[in-house]
Amino acid sequence: MVEDQIIFTRLISIKKLGFTLLIFCYAISFCNAAAQIEKNILVLLPHTPDFPLHTDFNKGLQQGFQNNTQYKVNYSYEYFGLAHHTNEKYLADTAQYFKAKYERHQPDLIIAGGELNQFILNYGKNVFPTVPMIIVWDQDTKELREIPEDVTVVTGIETDNYNSNIRNILQLNPLTAKIYIVVGDSSEEQRVVGELKQTISKYPQVEFAFLNKLPYDQMLECVGNASDNSAILFIRWVTDVKGKNFIPEQVLEAICREVQAPVYATIRHAIGKGIVGGHLYNYELVGRNIAQYGVQIFEGRQPSEVILENVSPNEYVFDWRALKRWGISEKRLPQGSIIEYRESSIWDLYKWYIIGGIILFLIETALILALLANRTRRKKAENNLMHLNMTLENRVSERTQELQDKNVQLKMAHQGLELLNQQLDLISRTDALTGLYNRRHMESKIQEEFAKYLSNGSEFAIIIADIDSFKKVNDVYGHDAGDCLLRCVSEDIRKLVRKSDTVARWGGEEFLLLLPATVSENAKERAERIRSTVEKKVYFCGEVRLSVTLTLGVSVISKDDTIANVIKRADYSLYQGKRAGRNCVVFLDTASMMDNYTKNR
Repeated sequence: MVEDQIIFTRLISIKKLGFTLLIFCYAISFCNAAAQIEKNILVLLPHTPDFPLHTDFNKGLQQGFQNNTQYKVNYSYEYFGLAHHTNEKYLADTAQYFKAKYERHQPDLIIAGGELNQFILNYGKNVFPTVPMIIVWDQDTKELREIPEDVTVVTGIETDNYNSNIRNILQLNPLTAKIYIVVGDSSEEQRVVGELKQTISKYPQVEFAFLNKLPYDQMLECVGNASDNSAILFIRWVTDVKGKNFIPEQVLEAICREVQAPVYATIRHAIGKGIVGGHLYNYELVGRNIAQYGVQIFEGRQPSEVILENVSPNEYVFDWRALKRWGISEKRLPQGSIIEYRESSIWDLYKWYIIGGIILFLIETALILALLANRTRRKKAENNLMHLNMTLENRVSERTQELQDKNVQLKMAHQGLELLNQQLDLISRTDALTGLYNRRHMESKIQEEFAKYLSNGSEFAIIIADIDSFKKVNDVYGHDAGDCLLRCVSEDIRKLVRKSDTVARWGGEEFLLLLPATVSENAKERAERIRSTVEKKVYFCGEVRLSVTLTLGVSVISKDDTIANVIKRADYSLYQGKRAGRNCVVFLDTASMMDNYTKNR
């Protein structure tokens, strides 16, 4: 009994000690958190939030700042959507919007990525006059003299990266006689072409084919006809020679489906999409490097004093599946290469059984094909003889009938041509995946409604709907499930609108609805009906059950409005809905948007 009491007393003491240690650790962590210096960072990115390279960059940036416990960093993000908005007026309006939004609450640091260099040069110091900036410079270095003193420049992909990839291709595929360079024709991509043409002068033994002056379809056809001794180096494809904009990852996936030659790339995010690999630029590493600059600026250093550790943003990465497909031995890879997607091979376990079965199958197939070919040749000879006899008898009557039918055929051909033109026009205005109208058709319809509004004052409403967390569907279930989900949601939206309404796929998982003769209350009711219907629905895509929600932004034309303002207001409403937690309908008129600006100030 005494021993039991002693044990019980010791257990109580241990529990008290553990509780005391827990309180002590919590106090230390609380003191450390209180001692941290809070900093606000504004990250400006050229495309939309679901752009894969932005995701990698933001991940690396946050990891880099987390490694420094001295600062507690708060992040704000602004996405420009340059794939859809490239004109100078849009940039000027955006600068004015930023100036109103951040005038009273300026961030401690601005980080601008990629294609926003000109925006920073033209508007940066006007909008953020006292804020230090870090920009990833991916343009001609001659323009560096225009950079303000408190702007730190981090250069983008080095020319040597192209040289490393060409050298890597020739090392892995020594018989390569021709390399197709896949790069678009935007101003930035033209600069890349200039750098590449200087690089390829080091390899006179190889023929280089630049595809930047081809439209997208002809480019795919060209790489699809690549010979056995060819390779494809994918740089980027944002804009083709006709000025059409594309998502580079989707272009790369299309190329890998079409070609019968190994495909290499220069960006880490491309691995896993069918490429062999290469000396790849890792945007996550770039984000970590940028964080090192940011910490030094927080510490009070000037741009000229900032020092970055010698950490290269490039790394050799290869896809094990592509190496096997093209028969490339791992022994030929550069030292320190990273190999992704390695799989256990059934071939290694059952190779000789499989070879024996294939040989037996081929022998049996060859015998069967030989018998069938002999039988086919004999029947063909008999049919040719019969056909010759019938041809001699029918030739005269057929010629007579041809002359009689000529006028009828010409008429039918004319009618067929008119029908074909109608079908082509419909195809050009229809999204191939969802069957909805595309952006081109919708912009035309909005112009028509705006003209009616100017003529007779008939109001119309715009609804922009976005599938919440759609990227997760693609990541978890694959793009086939994502495409199926887009089709199903598109069909439900189409059923819930009037015949006079127009529904279009606006881009990615975004839909735009045009509601003629509609006031704000009716527009909000229709948007809520769509949101509620989709929320309750379960979609079956093969064996996958999917439940999704929509966030919808609503706007109605008002006095002195422009089309761009109505769409921008709906888009801003959608953005507010996303920030509010998704799965909701948000309506902002012009007055409420101004109130929102005032609150943000």
